[in-house]
Amino acid sequence: CTQPLAGRTITQVNRRLDALGALLWLQVQPDVAADRVALLGWSHGGGTVLAADSARQPAVAAFRRGHNASYFATAIAFYPSCTAYTRPDTYVPAAPLSIYIGIEDDWTPAAPCVALGEAAVARGLPLMVNTYPGTYHDFDAPVGRLRVRNDVPNGVNPGRGVTTAPNPEARADAYARVREILRRTIGRVPDAPARRSGAGYFTP
Repeated sequence: CTQPLAGRTITQVNRRLDALGALLWLQVQPDVAADRVALLGWSHGGGTVLAADSARQPAVAAFRRGHNASYFATAIAFYPSCTAYTRPDTYVPAAPLSIYIGIEDDWTPAAPCVALGEAAVARGLPLMVNTYPGTYHDFDAPVGRLRVRNDVPNGVNPGRGVTTAPNPEARADAYARVREILRRTIGRVPDAPARRSGAGYFTP
């Protein structure tokens, strides 16, 4: 989080390959339903979800051609960065994609994600963007208060920090929607709280 974008050595390209490798490993496990694997990510991990769910991305297309097993059953991203998708009308999700983001997010702004969603809906593609007014980055944190992180050099206003703040109402709505998606696509929801990953949380 505290590294300038240009100086990062771990990118969404790396993490996309990690996601594909994890899917491949899961699908050969005897106790895993190969067609019922969900992909979830928060913040940078949310951006990785978009990268791994991009059907036209060469690594994703090659993976899907080279493996007979199903792809991810669904993809869920909390406050991802959508700024890389400057041509939202060209993005095609490989699996149904849902995005959850705050309108006031000044770390990973909502507007590019909204544009991505609107372009997808116009083409009849399964990409849904849920926005929350008056809501900032990390809105689903179970504890905390509004704070400005001046140690983060990126964001909408580089050098001026970014805002994080929990929003219990947005959290409850987003998690209810995620539970329903998981019930519908993989048949269950997690039966134990997940560990905190990056800037995100998910509990059943």
